[in-house]
Amino acid sequence: MIFNARLAKKGRSWLQGEPLPFVGAPHLDILAIIGLKVETTIGCCEWETAITQPLYIDLFLKFDNTLPSASDSLEDAIDYNTLATQLRIKMQLEKNKLIETVAEKMAAWVLEDKRVKEVKVVVHKRHAVNATEDTYVSITRSHVHHQPAMFDL
Repeated sequence: MIFNARLAKKGRSWLQGEPLPFVGAPHLDILAIIGLKVETTIGCCEWETAITQPLYIDLFLKFDNTLPSASDSLEDAIDYNTLATQLRIKMQLEKNKLIETVAEKMAAWVLEDKRVKEVKVVVHKRHAVNATEDTYVSITRSHVHHQPAMFDL
């Protein structure tokens, strides 16, 4: 892809004409956890309430990486291994009908860490619809609920 200066001057990015995510916004970085497999009870059908099924979660956390990168200390960083483990444990205890509900709960849990300014959560329920490879819901939540999300991946 080629950078389009004309679009950039108008606050538009060179990727499919999408708005630039940080125009006028403070510098934030992204920590991504892709394909986190969680086993949980999910579904509306009666047979689904008696079993666990895998969901695959993609998380995109917006935060300021300045302190962790300067200190090079795990104490200052978002410990993504601990976060992933905690989310998997919480989901094992859950019983939800909708992946939309799972996405909202995941976002709320991630935002408990005040260093995370915004999170995008994608919840995949593979093969949920016949003759498809994947079905998913994607949400973006932040601490400032009245403002629109800063990015959309």
